[in-house]
Amino acid sequence: MVLKWASEYARLDILEYCANMGIEFGWIQAYTWAYNSRKLNNNDLRELADFIIPYIEKYESAQWAETSKDKKWHLSL
Repeated sequence: MVLKWASEYARLDILEYCANMGIEFGWIQAYTWAYNSRKLNNNDLRELADFIIPYIEKYESAQWAETSKDKKWHLSL
């Protein structure tokens, strides 16, 4: 839930704190939540994607690989 909230408001400091605390799941959900909330403009979304995708690839790579390209919104920005 914290990851979703932090991504919704592009709180990269909170996301970094969570990563440093060892959070290993929920990164894909946070990524999806941020895009669906519509609170961020395209520049903020790009910045968020650049920050969060390495954590997705590190902790949830198998699920990320199975995610279809049409669900990967950063590719269309």
